[in-house]
Amino acid sequence: MESAARKNRLHIDWMIIFATLALVVIGLLTIYSTGATHSGGTQVDREFYMQFVWFIVGVLLFFLTISVSYNKYVEWAVYLYAGGLVLLAVSLLFPPVKGIRAWINLGFFNIQPAELMKIFTIISLARFLNMLGDDIQDIRNFFITFFILVPPLGIIAIQPDFGTGLVFFAICFAMLFIAGAKIGHILSLFLLGFLGAGIPMFVAYYKEIGDLSGWLISILANNAVLIDISIIMGSIALLAFVVWFFSRIRPVLKFASAIVVIPLGLIIAASLNSYLQPYQRKRIVVFVDPEKDPWGAGYNIIQSKIAIGSGGFAGKGYMKGTQNALDYLPEKKTDFVYSTLGEEWGFVGSLFLIMLYFVFLYRGVMIAYHAKDMLGSLIASGIVAMFAFHIFINIGMATGMMPVTGLPLPFVSYGGSSLMTNLIAVGLLFNIEMRRYVH
Repeated sequence: MESAARKNRLHIDWMIIFATLALVVIGLLTIYSTGATHSGGTQVDREFYMQFVWFIVGVLLFFLTISVSYNKYVEWAVYLYAGGLVLLAVSLLFPPVKGIRAWINLGFFNIQPAELMKIFTIISLARFLNMLGDDIQDIRNFFITFFILVPPLGIIAIQPDFGTGLVFFAICFAMLFIAGAKIGHILSLFLLGFLGAGIPMFVAYYKEIGDLSGWLISILANNAVLIDISIIMGSIALLAFVVWFFSRIRPVLKFASAIVVIPLGLIIAASLNSYLQPYQRKRIVVFVDPEKDPWGAGYNIIQSKIAIGSGGFAGKGYMKGTQNALDYLPEKKTDFVYSTLGEEWGFVGSLFLIMLYFVFLYRGVMIAYHAKDMLGSLIASGIVAMFAFHIFINIGMATGMMPVTGLPLPFVSYGGSSLMTNLIAVGLLFNIEMRRYVH
């Protein structure tokens, strides 16, 4: 009996192991390629060795993660969450790197607390949503859930790191869906996001190209007008809530709940109109048309497309990419590592990479679906959403289909905090799968 239980506890998902190791190896090979020089013999830069060291540390953290039941991590959620917030706050005390104060300098390497905070937030959301149960369908509890996001997002906004902040929303949406939140409530938040983020992006584009002459853009760019509209819409929503309170007519409550999203979205839009930095506005412009600034903000996207396109069907060959070797491709180890890979391995290599991610995400979804309890399903779904968002945004960014946000490609991009956090996340997936067989 004991040996059978031990065998069950050691249940291994070989598909995830294969996909993870293959992705890490691809990342190491690509980082080696981007840093190797051949003058006087092949020399490799420090980043390759550092990435390998972080991989070893990540493997140790993986085994540490699976050694304790995920239920214990949920019990420690408050402490993990508080510790993550402290680390995020400490990062603000260090000098900015590329305009963002997101790293803690430990001398021999930097750590990015926001990466770990994603995991801690997933665990905290899982605990809260599991406690709510079916009560998540109450709109008050639905919105209360987002207060868990407010502290980390507030600090991340100060850094500022807009791309990382978006990951938290993707995680939360996925976990709310798995928890059983009403589709109407989730759609209302998509409307909130469309107004709150869509309007500032629209305004930023026209501001950057210097054309605010249209009546619509002149309204959306005027924060005072947006606030006035939000006050009017908010008053209508408040009146509807009062009518419902005395009449208890359900359609009135639904109307009020739908209307209240609009003023909230406009207030967020007015705030972001002022918050977006000049470099972020330029990224929006070059996303629409990189040729608007071919030697500035649009340079990265243009060179990335050239690198991927020049790879053709089978690529130029390992370490033979000209965009890479001649340093035309910026951030070739981090943000645009996919472009480096596409140039060297072409369509075939890029498709293989995407298939590996598909296998990884598929197994993550299956782990969430077959988890023995709601806690396991919630944690697994949050992790899958985190990975899926990173993959979609990074590849979309490299191919010019998404704005440049600086999100790394999981397991492949250079970065210790990202790689170690990803391996901890894989450990949690394993943890949930292993405990499914223990009764």
